[in-house]
Amino acid sequence: MTDVRFQHNGLLLVNKPKGVTSHDVIDRLRRILKQKRIGHTGTLDPMAHGLLLICLGNATKASQFFTGHSKGYLATLKLGETSNTLDSEGTISSSGFENRDSLNTENIDNQLNLFT
Repeated sequence: MTDVRFQHNGLLLVNKPKGVTSHDVIDRLRRILKQKRIGHTGTLDPMAHGLLLICLGNATKASQFFTGHSKGYLATLKLGETSNTLDSEGTISSSGFENRDSLNTENIDNQLNLFT
């Protein structure tokens, strides 16, 4: 690894793509920057894409001030579809929304809250 005197220090904002883990991002940055002291301030689900805050060098000491805050997700729903893995990665096992009477904002919000 690089001599500590020549390490990068600061915050880096990375747009993590879907299908990549937060740890994968850290591993790639360690190889690119040839630096060991790198960390992130909160994991994003591998299926999610979005902003990942990376701390470099001495800035890793400040990561405690960025963790523990809430994060938001934007979801796209297909009502009536179910998969064998209960996510978009699985095989669709049923399609069609039959219980239209329960389709209202309150019920949808309640179901979405189960994922947080």
